[in-house]
Amino acid sequence: MPQKWWREGLWDKKAERPGAAMNKPFASLLAACVVACFTGACKQKPASAPTASPQTAQPALPAPPPPRPGCESLEERCQALPETELEVPASLARFRPPASWTYAKESAAAVAIAPDGNAALSFAAATSADADAMATTLAQLFTRLQITGVDAAFIKTRFQKPDSTVPAEGGELKLWELEKKPVAPQMNGKAGSLLLVHAVLGGQTLVGAGFVVKPEAEAQAAPIMTAVQSLRGASAQ
Repeated sequence: MPQKWWREGLWDKKAERPGAAMNKPFASLLAACVVACFTGACKQKPASAPTASPQTAQPALPAPPPPRPGCESLEERCQALPETELEVPASLARFRPPASWTYAKESAAAVAIAPDGNAALSFAAATSADADAMATTLAQLFTRLQITGVDAAFIKTRFQKPDSTVPAEGGELKLWELEKKPVAPQMNGKAGSLLLVHAVLGGQTLVGAGFVVKPEAEAQAAPIMTAVQSLRGASAQ
């Protein structure tokens, strides 16, 4: 068995007998305190009033994060991802702009611009499928994209027969490509090819304009066509 701690000489039994002298340090302190209590030394002093702890300054809260862009202006520089869908204002239609393009849902049109500014695509809702209404809406898109060299009267004559048609989600797209006489389309003063789009999707008339500067942006024609064919109306949501 392990020896008890008192067997190691740490406890003097004789010192614990009545009348024996106390040789423990705590015992001598206890005896001194008893004597002092009779002389008034152990009387308690009145407790001092608690002192107020100094107030520590609260750390300043971090500023709230800036609001996420609403992508309602090209100045917000929203860049399209492959899964991005851009809604056409005043309609339930939407399309997927080309990836990496800057896009915005403006008040009158959905606009997408290539990174170098040499290609663009825009859609808007026309008030009706009437040729005059569609030509008016297209003229507004031309102004927005700074497209010149195309006469509105000439556009109305072309509405009767499209150059081609392609299927879309929820409908059919009618397409016209203009780049030669009697028109000379330009965007920001640069000549190129203009694509016109007309569709009736979910009961809504939509028109669109796509442009590529030639030869600098001819490679963007394929992404524009992919974006055009992604156009879908409310019935295809």
